[in-house]
Parts: sequence; C-alpha cells; structure tokens
Amino acid sequence: MALVFRPDKKSIEKTLAALKSYGNLVAPDARFNYDAKDGLRKEVCFRDEDFLSLLSSIDDEYVVDSILEMLKGKALVPPDAFYSKDAFDKLVALTKEKWYYPWTSFTKAMRRLFYMLASIKQPRIVVGMGIFYGYTLAWSAGPSCGKDKLYNAERVYGVDINTEAIEGARKNFAILEGSDHVELIAEDGRLVAQRLEGPVVFLHLDADGEKIGKKLYLELLKILYPKLAKGAWVLAHDVTDPGFQKQGVFTEYLNYVRDPKYFSESILFDIDQCGLELSIK
Repeated sequence: MALVFRPDKKSIEKTLAALKSYGNLVAPDARFNYDAKDGLRKEVCFRDEDFLSLLSSIDDEYVVDSILEMLKGKALVPPDAFYSKDAFDKLVALTKEKWYYPWTSFTKAMRRLFYMLASIKQPRIVVGMGIFYGYTLAWSAGPSCGKDKLYNAERVYGVDINTEAIEGARKNFAILEGSDHVELIAEDGRLVAQRLEGPVVFLHLDADGEKIGKKLYLELLKILYPKLAKGAWVLAHDVTDPGFQKQGVFTEYLNYVRDPKYFSESILFDIDQCGLELSIK
C-alpha cells in the first residue's frame, strides 16, 4: 500500500477558518467531520448542486403543484386554475421520442412549471426569445397545441439568432399536431422585438447576446415593455445559475423587474440550479 500523507488537525482547522473568512462559502458554525468517508458530506445546503438536481427531477410534480397552490393563495391566478397532467405527460413522451435537440438546461421541474404557467395564463400571444431547437418553447406552446389543447392561442413566436437551431425547431414543431400558429424566426431578438405588435401576454427570456450574454434579457425587456399587456407575465430563466450569480449578470435585470414602477409582482421560483423569475406587469 502506498504511503499517504494528509495535513493534520491544525492545518485542517486553519483552512476551515480561512474558508469562513472568504465570504459565503462556509457557514460560521461549520465543523470538519473527521469521521466522514471521502466524498461524503455530512450536511447539505439547499444550493448544493447534487441536491438541486435531484429535487428538480424526483419531486417535480409536487413542487409545481405547490407553486400553483401558492399562486392561488396570493390571488395571482383563479382559484380553479389547473393544468392537464395527462396532456403534459404526452408532450414529454413526444419530445423524448421524436424531437431532436442537442442539449437543454431545462429540468423536469422547469418544463412542468412552464407548462403549468402557460396553461393557467392561457396567453393569446406568446413570445420566446432564445429558443434554440424549440424544446423550451414546447412547454409554453404545448397547452395551445394538439388534440389535448386547453385553449386557442392567436400566435406563438419563437426567436433565435441561430439559423440551424431554428431549422431544427421547425422540424420538431412539424411533429407537434396543431402547431400551425407557432411562428419560428431566425433573427436577432432585438430586431424582432422592435417590430412585434402587442399586446404580448407571455414572454420567455432565455437568449444570449454575442458580447453581453444573458444581459440581453434587460435590453429585450425594455424594447418589449411598452408592448406588454397589463397583467402580462415575463419569465426569465437561469437567474439562479451559480456562474451568472457570481458574475452579477442578472443584478440589473432583477432590480428592474422587482421595481414596483414596472411590475406589480415578481416571484423567484428557486426550484433547480437555473431558477425562474416570474414578473407580472
């Protein structure tokens, strides 16, 4: 057996003390567990990556049902609001079996949350900015598509600057029955936002700018704000992403949507690593 040297208790405690002094890395009352096996954590915080990953996958139905009850309790949706879980499950199966998308950061909880929100809002005009191959848009558009559709939408716009991705989105939505009202546009979202006519009722922001990244959200929102209907919902994905939070990417955006001058309510759904901010005009 090879010799192994590890620093002693004095060095470990000194390192732990340094971690506590560096910022929001370790709780002030954190202790080092000398008996724990390597790779095991004795305590888990909410923002733990593995914890959030499991939370968003194994308990997604209960989490989203709890959100719906919270919205009802705050009188932000009608007391009889609901979404069809059977129709949702069918859409999940369709996208899994027949759609192509290289990757997605949408977790099980997030896709169910979007589907639920679109179902209870029943928006006539939906705009998705930064839809890639259309997977994220599927959950906003789904309640107005197919044999199991809950309502009729006038138009669903899906926008992405990536031409190849939009072509893929078109192939995907061609498989989704009753999606003729879905218009997919390969163009800079800012240009599309400038010419879109309102009133926009349901806006999903998930776009990246070439130089400004996710800070594009605020640019798009400011262009579209005058076109948002009273009571419109704006959904911003990725607001709790650890990397974006560390860089302060969403600081200005969140300050804007949480300002009562612009939105009557803004709610953070902290249900997975990416998170979602719902702002109500």
